[in-house]
Amino acid sequence: MINKTDLHGIIHKYYLNNRVETTKWVIKDDTLTINFEDVSRSFIGDLTYHNIDIQDMELGLGNATRFLKLLAILNGELFIDFVKTQGIVEKLIIDDSQFNIKYALYDPESIPPVAKLGGYPDMDLEMKLETDDIDALLRANTALSECNEFGIEPSKNLDDEDIVNFMFGENSAHSNKITYSVRADIKNNFGKQFRFDTSLFKDILNANKKSEESTLRFSTTGLLHYNFKGENYEVNYYTNPKA
Repeated sequence: MINKTDLHGIIHKYYLNNRVETTKWVIKDDTLTINFEDVSRSFIGDLTYHNIDIQDMELGLGNATRFLKLLAILNGELFIDFVKTQGIVEKLIIDDSQFNIKYALYDPESIPPVAKLGGYPDMDLEMKLETDDIDALLRANTALSECNEFGIEPSKNLDDEDIVNFMFGENSAHSNKITYSVRADIKNNFGKQFRFDTSLFKDILNANKKSEESTLRFSTTGLLHYNFKGENYEVNYYTNPKA
């Protein structure tokens, strides 16, 4: 049994507004693990969800868009069962107090493996994002939604404390700009701006804005790492600056 809100949240953390449709779910010892990437391989990620009341198995979930539409009619606690053929789970059966839905699954072995992170570099900065920070960053992104990039760069505030400036707007002298600053632990003051995709940034923050703990880490070798934690889950996203 699983609550609809929890199941919905699991999917949206990798779905990211239609970026990832197909995933392999691995359930072992009451822990769900999902590795994922988008079709263009602009990011990879992994999600771990603990205390899930489902027996050990592997599931191949495809067409997340359709699955979310089916879930939308359900409410409350969901009872889950499976149809197996020759040891492969072929169908997911979900019941609430009113509806029964049947969702056809993929063979997990037919789902291509997700690319792996080629080593985890030393990080040059780390910052914690509070709920107010996430809300402010999303509002800044919306205000300049016509721009498809944002930048991050290290700086100091008036108290000489390390901060990171999030800079929204085109990277030119005469464009409209919004800057939002977050206190950070800067281990290496790299002294330049790195640019990232605003659309992916927005989708990741929207999917995780209710997390209990949100952390961003960046390495000048070319890796931005998002980490979000909740009561029963942890999710990571890894992406690179724009060329």
